[in-house]
Amino acid sequence: MNSILLRKSLRDLRKAMAQSLSLIVISLLGVTSFIALTGAYRDLGTSYTRAYDQLRFADMTIQVTGAPVSVIDQIDRIAGVQAATGRLVIEGGLSLPAKTAGEPPTLVRARLIGILRGQHPAVNDVLVEQGRYLSSSDRDGVLIESHFADIYDLKPGDRLAPLVNGKPLNLTATGIIA
Repeated sequence: MNSILLRKSLRDLRKAMAQSLSLIVISLLGVTSFIALTGAYRDLGTSYTRAYDQLRFADMTIQVTGAPVSVIDQIDRIAGVQAATGRLVIEGGLSLPAKTAGEPPTLVRARLIGILRGQHPAVNDVLVEQGRYLSSSDRDGVLIESHFADIYDLKPGDRLAPLVNGKPLNLTATGIIA
């Protein structure tokens, strides 16, 4: 009885060889895609965790307007707080030179986020991709975010003059950060 079923199955398989091979190939592609996506997800999780630890990303951010610097020390002393860092954030305008001759300069909104010169912040550090980090002697140094630098073709050594409270600030790019 088993030999009859086996012969019938082989005969049916030969008659539908194209469909059978198609099903096998589709199944293999599905398994391969699943394995690849699982590996990518695992690698992404590892990369995220590594960057989170290396750059000490904040678990919580509080925006305060007009608070004295002493508030940072008070927050840092709260039980359970591992580190607190204050940053001055200023919204302003920035005029960038035209990419080609004859075009007017490009005007963009700029957000300046202050960090202390010569010392990495305890929370939300930055990764320098090009150039160098700010040193204590950089009175007019600035780090530029990499996407912004790519769009406007900026690199270390370029001069920028953002408008803060209606007055231009003359700054020099020391590095490009991620």
